Amino acid sequence: MLVVCKDQLPWRFERSLKTSAAILLIFVAAAIVVRQLHQARRIGEGGASVWFYDDAARRLYAVPRDTVPPDKHGVRAIVVAARSEEGDPDKRRIAYLETCAPPLKDLLEAVHKALAEGKPFHGVIPPRNSPFFLTNTLVRRPGEAAWRPSNSSEGRKIIGEWRSWRGPDDAPLVVCVP
Repeated sequence: MLVVCKDQLPWRFERSLKTSAAILLIFVAAAIVVRQLHQARRIGEGGASVWFYDDAARRLYAVPRDTVPPDKHGVRAIVVAARSEEGDPDKRRIAYLETCAPPLKDLLEAVHKALAEGKPFHGVIPPRNSPFFLTNTLVRRPGEAAWRPSNSSEGRKIIGEWRSWRGPDDAPLVVCVP
């Protein structure tokens, strides 16, 4: 037979209540973390976004970072400005535009679809610096019609030429994100 002193009962009840509250707080915190991770996975890398450019409307718009170009309205835009002027839309410049050739677009969309469904992707994903990626990543200057592979001599020139551009006080430009 268990004998409980009157003095021990409130202490045990209080201890049990504190333990239950701590477990509940841990459970709620874990649920919040899981929800945040799921949300980050749905909208792109932690909510990061990039600029896309709509040629028809002649405007920039933000999309989740993992959007594969071209989307239904435009292509990825690499936007630059002086560090002190990043927040001023009138001071930003499009350095170049970027899109994916169909083989790369199909591969990236298959990877994103598998991730969205919570399934592993069983295909081969070449490294980003592989000839496959570089040849199927196409670049052009705004206003030009012809796309060029990023690893061609003209493609490398297009990608690098903005680095010689300067802002106020001869400051180098930086890539801007939305």
